[in-house]
Amino acid sequence: MKLGHELAESRGRWPRLTDDLLAELQSWAGGHGLPEVPPEQLAIFAHSCHYEREATLACMDCYYRLRAQVPDFFAARDPTSQASLNALKVVYFAALPKPDKQGNRIIFHGLADGAPSRYQFADSVKLLLMSMDASLHEVGCVPGHVFLFDMRGVGIGHLTRLSLAGIKRFFEYIQDAMPVRLKAIHVLNCVWFIDRVLALVKPFMKKELMDISSTAESWRICAITSKKRSACSDALKTTRKNYQCPVPTRTSPRGRARRTSASVDLHPRTRHRHIYYMNTHVCSKKKTARRENMCFVLLDSRVRRKN
Repeated sequence: MKLGHELAESRGRWPRLTDDLLAELQSWAGGHGLPEVPPEQLAIFAHSCHYEREATLACMDCYYRLRAQVPDFFAARDPTSQASLNALKVVYFAALPKPDKQGNRIIFHGLADGAPSRYQFADSVKLLLMSMDASLHEVGCVPGHVFLFDMRGVGIGHLTRLSLAGIKRFFEYIQDAMPVRLKAIHVLNCVWFIDRVLALVKPFMKKELMDISSTAESWRICAITSKKRSACSDALKTTRKNYQCPVPTRTSPRGRARRTSASVDLHPRTRHRHIYYMNTHVCSKKKTARRENMCFVLLDSRVRRKN
């Protein structure tokens, strides 16, 4: 099999991809009953593990083992099959044509159809991993990859379509077997039940993956003041100064939020933003919880701070 990129191109950018290292990896593959692995693929393995021999061999072992043991994700990978075409009507994937400022390749994933009854977790994961393989096939060794998951359209009914065994296998693959330098996982448009989603997947996530994942706790709390309306104006001034908000906000999932009549346009291109009063737990210095009324200016996960 010939990949879409050339080994010489990868070596030009990453001089630590030596002949000795690739020959050693090829020898290991032959000793474990694998057919001859293309040198471009061996370079991807070595690069993803920062050219460390033992780490690369462990990655290769997990990579081929899971591909043999998890047919739900790695069998019948024909993108023109009816199952794949049906799945593409429900979810969509894209490798963005331009990298970020650090040169990382960005993989974007979202729902095209929000009906939970049409969502199939295994088929969605299969398409995601096929997208990753296609990206690696095309560009080869890159500084890193960033995953963007858009939760727009996701409902709580989608949780019933998940499989714990499938989630476990998925995280095992992306953490131990996927031959990429995973730089970040960002979740956009977080839903109100994001805490339940995190509780479901956290047992299968290593600390290293947690450290590079971002859901913005569903919301960014940009300003907290007392519930006096006179203090709200200061919070709004601070928020207007430090943040620009390209999308409208929504109510907070925590507690019952009561919207006031106050509103402010934080940026010329935005719709009005609202102030919400809500009850929240606040821990004192003695670590005892008490309830206090506070005023929050809530912005969702797509808010970005001005430079």
